[in-house]
Order: sequence, then structure tokens, then C-alpha cells
Amino acid sequence: MRDDTIVAVATPLGVGAIGIVRLSGRDAIRIASRLFHARSGRQPEEFQSFRMYLGEVCDPKTGRPLDEALCVVMRAPKSYTREDVVEFHLHGGPLLVRKVLDLCLEEGARLARPGEFTERAFLNGRIDLLQAEAVATLVRARSEKVLELSLRHLSGAFGEKVRRWKECLVLVGAYLVASCDFPDVPIDDVVGFVRQNLRLLSEEIRRELVQSNRLRPLEEGTLVVIVGKPNVGKSSLLNLLVGKDRAIVTPFPGTTRDAIEEPVLLEGLPFRFVDTAGIRESEDPVERMGVERAKAYLKRADFVIAVFDRSQPLEAEDWELARSIRGRPHLVVLNKSDLPPRLSREELEKLYPGET
Repeated sequence: MRDDTIVAVATPLGVGAIGIVRLSGRDAIRIASRLFHARSGRQPEEFQSFRMYLGEVCDPKTGRPLDEALCVVMRAPKSYTREDVVEFHLHGGPLLVRKVLDLCLEEGARLARPGEFTERAFLNGRIDLLQAEAVATLVRARSEKVLELSLRHLSGAFGEKVRRWKECLVLVGAYLVASCDFPDVPIDDVVGFVRQNLRLLSEEIRRELVQSNRLRPLEEGTLVVIVGKPNVGKSSLLNLLVGKDRAIVTPFPGTTRDAIEEPVLLEGLPFRFVDTAGIRESEDPVERMGVERAKAYLKRADFVIAVFDRSQPLEAEDWELARSIRGRPHLVVLNKSDLPPRLSREELEKLYPGET
């Protein structure tokens, strides 16, 4: 258990109905006794664990009440961090919450680092590393599938599976050591046992890796990158997809100099749409930087939308773009259908053979 006591605001920034200030550490209850006066007359040292008490949070220097609040004490080791934990449930004004936080700091607490409450839960043996990571994923979850997976990891189900893998490897190692110590044991029996167990273990781990790679876009958001030459309509397409004027649209080539990323939730699934600078050779150093960023996004993309101007014939940049995304998940969009077409289906088939 750590020697110091940490404090942080446990609710989102901004105005809300409730604002929670959380303390964890050996001085948490002492600090609560300095700040909280219960209507029942009890001191926080006398509070029943995990029970809310109504009272006032007061400035210990002046005795002036700051807010009518609830206070709960969660004693070690049956708390999230396995340390003494105290929470003040206040009215959610940012100024009020900040004032109570400052009073806790004045009484000897230290401002917690991001994720430090979960870090203490891990260091004190309350949760394992996989569960600690699941907490962060749970907080960031933007889809039902990620939420479900995070809850499964938080329950320790995946951690138990990893422990089984470890036990299998330890057993295999024991067989190998025993075969060296006792040469009378038939080597074929040992080799067969080791091969079978390692094969089953590798197959199970491989399945988990495949599933993890499939779920990564659900956690981070599927990265959809819109690419093409300058002035083919990439920004207009981004605005249409996200449902608002996110990117500036002009008739002049090179308007978009930097990548513009916009998260969108479609039917519960997170997507990250990115409008990129037009890919072409340029003497402008700023535009060249934008093109390099576009190419970097293109390498990371989960899905590519390649936009072509159907009112113009194919140029060298179009062929280079087609080569860069061939064999990857992509969609070809022919834009500017209101203008007379100069890009034929035959040319498009040459650009993407076997895909049209």
C-alpha cells in the first residue's frame, strides 16, 4: 500500500447534476473528517462502510459550509484500490467541485495522475493487468461489442485463460526437465506430449489474436481514408458522409492542406473518416507536407475511398493512386456526374482490372 493519499474529480468536466471528488490512501478518512460534517453528528471515522451520509462540506479554516453533500467511506481492503477510499457527492458546479478538490490538496492529498486509481488497484492485487487495461477500454467504448468484450475482460475471464496458458507452458517445461533428469523415460512419449500441448496452445492463442485484430477497429474506430488528386471532390464527400460542413470546399485545387479526421457512429459502430490533401507532385513545401500525411494515413487505413473526377481523363497520379491501394479494401467513387464524362468504363477497368 502506498504512503500518500491521492485525490481527483471522478466525474466529467463541466456542469452536471452531480460532481464526485474521490480520495484514496491512508489519510483519506482523516481528510474527510476535516471537511465533512454529517447531519447525524457522526465523524467519518465512525461511518459504516459503503453507506451514504448526508451533511455539509465545509472549509476547515473558516467553518463556512460550501455545499450540502453526501459522503461515503469505503474501507480497505474492500474498496476499488484496496485502500481507504472516500467520495464526496456534490452538486455538479465546476467551481464548487474545484474548491473541494483544492481543500483536499490543502489537507495533504496529492492530485492523482490519469489512471492512478486503477494503477493502485493493480499494484495492490485488486485486479490483474488485463483487467486494468479493460477498465480503460470500458471507459472509451463506443460500440456495444467493445463494451461486451471489456466487461468480459474486467470479470477476469480472459485473465483466467492466460493463466491456463501459463500453466500449460509450465507443465511442458516440467516434462522437458524430467526427461533430462530421468533418461529412462521413453523420449517418444515426452516429445508427443510436448508437441500436442504446444500445438493446441498455439492454435488457441492464434484464434485469440485473430479475434483481437478483428475487434480493434471496433475499439479504435474503423479508419476510412478518402484519397484522390486535388479538386476531385474529397472534401465534399467527407461533408456528405459526416452530415455537416467539416471541411472547407472551394473550386480551387489544393484547398485542403492537412488531414481532417471526423469520428462518426453509424448504427452503433464507430468510424473515423479522414479527408486528405490531394496527392500530387508539388513545389509548395506546405502542400508536400500535406501529401506526406495523406500517404501516411493511406498506409494505416482500414478502408480506402478513392475519388476520381469522371469529367477528366486519367493522369499519372491516378495510376499511382490505383497501384497504392490495389489489393486493399477500397471503394472507387466517380465524382462530378453533373459534367460531361471523359473517363470511360474501359479506362476504369484498366485502372482496376477485375474489379469493375
